Amino acid sequence: MLNKISRSLKNNKGFTLVELMVVVVIIGILAGIAVPVYNSVQTNAANNADAANQRILQGAANTAVATHGRPSDTFVWTGDTSGGATNTDDDSVYAWQNWVQAPFPAVPEDATSGTTYTVTINTDGTVVVTKP
Repeated sequence: MLNKISRSLKNNKGFTLVELMVVVVIIGILAGIAVPVYNSVQTNAANNADAANQRILQGAANTAVATHGRPSDTFVWTGDTSGGATNTDDDSVYAWQNWVQAPFPAVPEDATSGTTYTVTINTDGTVVVTKP
């Protein structure tokens, strides 16, 4: 009987402290690699979204100029907080229903800073899109 107990105590099937520490170190290394890669992917996605938004606004303004002609005064589109469009003229020809938002704020600590673009249509028909 004592022999049986002695054999069962020697036959422990579990992980040693060294094995557990190796696993923790490996998980730490993987996390150290994954977090910077994830942040880089997020930054690239935001930059691509920003470039796409600028192309969309440029195309919309060029379409408005082609459809309605050049404005007599410089015309400025800016997005307001409600998602509509406001401008310096009272001309509803250039009204915009849904304004695109910048994918990241101009000031990282302030989530509301720099969330809109400004589109300027000059009297010569040129279009300038400025980002936040």
